[in-house]
Amino acid sequence: MKHLLTLFIAIISSVSLFAQNSDTVPFNGLVVNTFDKGIKAQIFIKNTSLMTSSTKDGRFGFTSINANDTLVVKYKKAEIEVPVGGRKSIKIRIMEDYKADATFEPELVDMGYNFVNRREMTTTSHGITGDLFTRGIYHSLAEAIQNFVPGASVSEDGQVMLRGINSLLGSSYALIIVDGIEMQALTDVNIYDIDNVEVSSDGSMYGVRGSNGVIIIKTKRQ
Repeated sequence: MKHLLTLFIAIISSVSLFAQNSDTVPFNGLVVNTFDKGIKAQIFIKNTSLMTSSTKDGRFGFTSINANDTLVVKYKKAEIEVPVGGRKSIKIRIMEDYKADATFEPELVDMGYNFVNRREMTTTSHGITGDLFTRGIYHSLAEAIQNFVPGASVSEDGQVMLRGINSLLGSSYALIIVDGIEMQALTDVNIYDIDNVEVSSDGSMYGVRGSNGVIIIKTKRQ
């Protein structure tokens, strides 16, 4: 009976964890100038190690953010603080005097994870840029990942293991996302199309499917 009770508690805990991960909601943002044109900037969450960069269209995203956090936008030589203020998404307009006007944008919430493919990076993340392939430094994505990420291994069919075998029943392979779409293997990606790659051992933003880490690939075609 004692063993059955322990097993029951373990099952309930697993279901609870799955529900929490499934309810994760992305935080999407947009950085623009006074003409509403997207600008490239670095965005940090103040007093944390989390940061990201906006795309050329001004898009950025976070997944680990609190209602009372403050964003720090680094644009040119300025560092502009923008309180999240409980917003579920945010549009930041940078003025000519480097002050910011922030508004809530409901439509950004509806775009989910596909709005921005490269989200926050932490000390568990490793970035790989596409020029490493065009310059011939690496001849495959598998080679680059195994050189950049300590302990990473890649199978012959392009599956990536970041943490070793950690599941007796399920998969131990990392989730691979290319331009917001899940791919089965690295071999599905042309290395000369790659703009950047982020390899993170923390894939919690993707729920249980990302429990073995995530490889987020952004191509030049996006």
